[in-house]
This record gives sequence, structure tokens and C-alpha cells, in this order.
Amino acid sequence: FQTAATSPSSKFPLQVYNKLLRSCAIHSDVNAASAVYSHLQKRADIVPDAQTYISLIETYARRHDLKGAEAAFESFKDASRSERVQWTFDGVASHSAAMDVPYRQRASQTAVWNEMLTAYFTCGQPTDAVALLEQMMDTSAGETFHATDVPLPTSSTFARAISGFCQTGDV
Repeated sequence: FQTAATSPSSKFPLQVYNKLLRSCAIHSDVNAASAVYSHLQKRADIVPDAQTYISLIETYARRHDLKGAEAAFESFKDASRSERVQWTFDGVASHSAAMDVPYRQRASQTAVWNEMLTAYFTCGQPTDAVALLEQMMDTSAGETFHATDVPLPTSSTFARAISGFCQTGDV
């Protein structure tokens, strides 16, 4: 990556950035993740998607760096507010109608919030995980959903919470 990234003409598609960030998460390599994300941020022609932030949060969480995971989560929320998030899954846009956008947006938001929930458990902070789950349960977001809204919890949200409590031995 470093060699290819030094070329001024290197323009990787978002999927490549996301695969690299996923690899960083698997290997808990915060330095590599920072380099990849920094290169992506310098690109004016593409913006990150939910998978980008999910991998960043997971990378920090696997290193038990809660501050880093929270910073990535806040970066996602800021990007959402500024409409600098691509509402796709792993950089692949759907060919379906524009009506799909609210669904992709909601699913993407929920996926990132779920990853942060998992990060709190991974970092040994079940109280913070419960607080995040409470935010999701108390949201005013209804059927009409916007990028700045706190997403409603889904079955996968509750599954992650239960799994987190099981992993911490607090069942």
C-alpha cells in the first residue's frame, strides 16, 4: 500500500480502502489503519462508507483503545451530519431506485452503532455499551430516518449486546 500510495496518480476505489482497513482490524494494526484512512481522507473524489468506519472502530477496539474507537465513531457521526458518508455497503452502490437510499442509510447507521456497542464490550466497558443501547432505544427516529438520527436498535443490536454480556461473563 505504501509504495502504491506514494504515486500521485494512485486512486484506489473505496472497496480497496475498505479491504485494507478490514485487514488492519483483523491484525489490530492501528498504525496501518491510520495510514490507509489518512490516504482516503486526502481524496476529494470519494467519501467513506459505513464499512470504512466499522473497520476503524474494530481496529481500535481490538487494541483495547477505547478513545480511538470513540474518535472513529465521532468521526462517523460528524461525517453523517456533514453528508460526507456514502450510503453504500462496502463502496458498492445499489442499482435500485432512489427509494433504497433511506434503507441503506438506516442499515449503515445501525451497523456502525452496533460496532461501537461491540467495541464497548471488547474494551471492558459494558456500562458504556448499555448507555449506547439506551440512546438507541430512546431515539425519536421513526419510519422516516435521517443521517443525523440515532438509529433504532434491531435484532442484531440486541444479539451483540447479549453476546457482549456473555463474553464478559455477566449473564
